[in-house]
Amino acid sequence: MENRDGADGNGEQEIAQGLGDPEVWRRAPDVLWRQLADGVIVLSPGDTDDQPTFVQASGAIMWELLATRTTVPDMVSILADIYDVNPSVVRADLEPVLLALEGRGAVERIPSATDPPRS
Repeated sequence: MENRDGADGNGEQEIAQGLGDPEVWRRAPDVLWRQLADGVIVLSPGDTDDQPTFVQASGAIMWELLATRTTVPDMVSILADIYDVNPSVVRADLEPVLLALEGRGAVERIPSATDPPRS
């Protein structure tokens, strides 16, 4: 899974802790995107540098999965089946891309009913 957006690794601490499995993810409602032959180009209103993010290969499939509410385990399972790869490898590739997209405002976590409100 490749993400070429110049992300500076701000999500490294979250990656080390891992993403919460019960969290639900989706595309941000106001994100602009376009499917290309070799991936997806994404521009979020929250981007401060006005530079689009380009995701390709399995990242483009992840983007499609984010069209509806989904969880990390569900995305990992689907991608592992498609590419016939160990789920731990898929998860290690998926998490930094997902966190980079979140950092740019392209995707969002939807708190479950049991999660405390985020401030």
